[in-house]
Amino acid sequence: MWVLILLFLGAFCLYYKKNFVRPPNFPPGPFNYPILGGIPAIGQNVLTGMNRLQSQYGKIFSVYMGTDRTVVIADYDLAKEALNKDEFCIRPDIKALNDIRYPDENGQVRGVMFSNGDEWLEVKRFALRHLRDFGFGRIGMEALIWKKYNGVSSFFKEDVGKEVCLNLKLNIPILNALWHIISGEKLDYNDEHLLDIVHKVDVMMTTIDVSSVINLFPWLKYICPEATGYSKTINAYLGIRKLIEQQYHTHLETFQEGHMRDFMDVYIQEMKSQNQNSKSYLHGQRGLENMNSLLSDLFVAGSDTTTNTLNWTIFYLAKDVAKQRRLQNEIDTVIGQDREPSLQDKPDLPYLEAIVQEVHRISALGYLGVPRITGKDTQLGGYDIPKGTRIFTHIYHIMHDKDYWTNPDEFMPERFLDKNGKFQMDERSIPFGIGKRQCLGKTLAQNELFLFIAGLFQTFNFNFPKDKPVPNLEPIPGFVLACPPYNVVMSLRVKHSK
Repeated sequence: MWVLILLFLGAFCLYYKKNFVRPPNFPPGPFNYPILGGIPAIGQNVLTGMNRLQSQYGKIFSVYMGTDRTVVIADYDLAKEALNKDEFCIRPDIKALNDIRYPDENGQVRGVMFSNGDEWLEVKRFALRHLRDFGFGRIGMEALIWKKYNGVSSFFKEDVGKEVCLNLKLNIPILNALWHIISGEKLDYNDEHLLDIVHKVDVMMTTIDVSSVINLFPWLKYICPEATGYSKTINAYLGIRKLIEQQYHTHLETFQEGHMRDFMDVYIQEMKSQNQNSKSYLHGQRGLENMNSLLSDLFVAGSDTTTNTLNWTIFYLAKDVAKQRRLQNEIDTVIGQDREPSLQDKPDLPYLEAIVQEVHRISALGYLGVPRITGKDTQLGGYDIPKGTRIFTHIYHIMHDKDYWTNPDEFMPERFLDKNGKFQMDERSIPFGIGKRQCLGKTLAQNELFLFIAGLFQTFNFNFPKDKPVPNLEPIPGFVLACPPYNVVMSLRVKHSK
C-alpha cells in the first residue's frame, strides 16, 4: 500500500514539475494549481483577470493556461521588440479547432490565421495581391460600398424613429460586402443565406475564447461536446465552409479563362496555373483546403471586428452628442449631404479619422492579440523564454496605459489631432497587432469603417432613448472584446439648403 502511495506521489511530483513549475529566470506570475495552472488567478472575466495580473506583476508576466506555459507582454516597447522577431512569429497549435482546419501529419493547418512557414507566406501573399482587386483597394472598396449604399441606407431607414438594437443588424451589410468580394453575388439584406451566415459568424465569435474550457482542455470535445460549446462552434464553422465549397463548385462550372468575376475565380485560375507544381500550397487538394480556411478566416475575423467597431462608434457618439455634431459638421463642410464619401476625402476629414482611431484604441477589440508561440529558446525583457512558450500581447493594457495615455478610459478623438487640427497617428495604437503577423484585413477594415461611418453619420442622427438612462457598457471578452447590446433611436438628418 505504502509503495503504491509513494509511486503515486512520485509520479504526481514529476507531472507537476514538468507541466507547472516555472523554468529558471522565467517571467513571474501567479501560483499554478494542478491541471488548472494559473486559471483561478484569471477568474471568469479574462480581461479583468489579465489587467489584475499586469498590475501585480508588471510589463511582462507568465500565467499557465492549464498546461500551456504562457507569457503575456504588457508593454509597447517589449511587444515591438518581440513581435518583429522570427522566433515570435509562429502560430500555436489550436488543438480544439485543428480537426476542421485540415491538419497534416506535422500539425500544420491551412489558411492564414494559424498556418506557419512557407505555406503561410504563399497564401498570405496571394490573398493580399488579389483581394485588393476586389475590394481591399481604394477604388474597389468605394465601388463596392456605394454600389450597395442606397440599399444600406434604405435598410436602416426602416428603423428611423424606433428604439432599436443595431448589434447584429450592422453585421448584415458588412458580411454582404465580404460575400460580394468572394463570390460576386449581390444578396438582398433579408436573403436567408446571408442571415444564415450572420447567425453562424455570431455563434462562432460568442463561443470562442482564449480561456474557454475547450481551448484549455481540448480532450473534453470527445466527452461533452455540447456542454463545452464545441458542437455549436464546429457546426457553425462547417456551415460557413459548406457555403464556400458550394460557391467553388458553381464557379468551377462557369469559369472562363481570363474573365475574372471575383476572388473565387482568381483563386481557381491560380490553382489551375499551379496544376503541375506540386510544391505549391495552392496546388490541388491542398490548394482547395487553403481556400476554404482562408475565406472562413476572412468571414469570421473580417466581419465581426468591423461590426463591433461600428457598434462602439455609434455608442460613443450617441453618448457624446457634441462630438457627433462636430463629426457631422466636418462631413457637411467637406462632402455635403448629397455626394457619396470617398477615401480621397480622408486628408480633409481629420476628425473622422481621429474618431476611427480612438474607437480602435478605447475598444481594443483584439485585447490579447492572436496567440503566438516561440520557435526557439529566446530572451525578452531580461527573462529567458523557452521554445514552445505561448505569447499573448496585452493590447488592451498597451492602449490604456496610464503612464502614456491621458485619461485612457475617456473617449477623446482629439488625442489623434495635432495642434493644427490635422490627424496624427500614434504608434502605440496597435489594434491590428505588430510585426509580420499583424492582421491581414487591416486595409479592408480601415477603409470599410471610414466609408460606413461617413455614410451613416452623413444620413442619420443616433441618440439614446430619452426616457431611459445612458447605458454603461462593459465589453464582453470572447474572440474579441464584443460590444454588448444597447438600444438607440435613429433619425434622418435635415438637409441644409444650399
